Amino acid sequence: MNTSIREIIKYSPCYSDEKMDDLIKEIGIDTEISFKQILDRVGIKDAVWCLRVLDYKEICLFCADVAESVLYIFEEKYPNDKRPREAIEGIRKYHSDDITIEDLQKLRADAAAAYADAAADAAAAAAAYAAYAAYAAYAAYATDAADAAAAYADTATDAYAYAAYAAYADAAAAYADAAAAAAAAAKQKQWKKTEELFIKYFCEDK
Repeated sequence: MNTSIREIIKYSPCYSDEKMDDLIKEIGIDTEISFKQILDRVGIKDAVWCLRVLDYKEICLFCADVAESVLYIFEEKYPNDKRPREAIEGIRKYHSDDITIEDLQKLRADAAAAYADAAADAAAAAAAYAAYAAYAAYAAYATDAADAAAAYADTATDAYAYAAYAAYADAAAAYADAAAAAAAAAKQKQWKKTEELFIKYFCEDK
């Protein structure tokens, strides 16, 4: 699957002029560039951003899989609420032309309602939002929500310890450092999952 630098530039990327200039000099502004080349050159976060040059049906299965990768966070908290899962399954059905765009919009609204209902729990809400955001034309919305869900989930287990020791500056600072480290590790792990999915959908021969 290929695109070109000219197509990417149409979406006004935030990029280093030097980095983009070097790439243009290397391959030309209109020469086809594969998403594997993009991934290798700019990394997974910017590579996901570049997916906006594709149509929704070309990215929707990737978005669904990204959202599903953090769905367990929501379902552990709300095991009887199937709205985010049904929304993700709906994306796959839409891709296969088994449901209409109207059906898809209804499922998206249900995922949004699940997100609103879970608002008090940051990790679960972010996971539900990933299911909602997977319906967007921009894959970055789903990946960013999944990234947040992973980070929230990995720091939440220490919340009670923080509440107990927050009155003590040293303990609170130590907790904050540990939570930040846990969040960073969770984000890195989640982006690794996302990169594997990106390679599966956009870098491998079909």
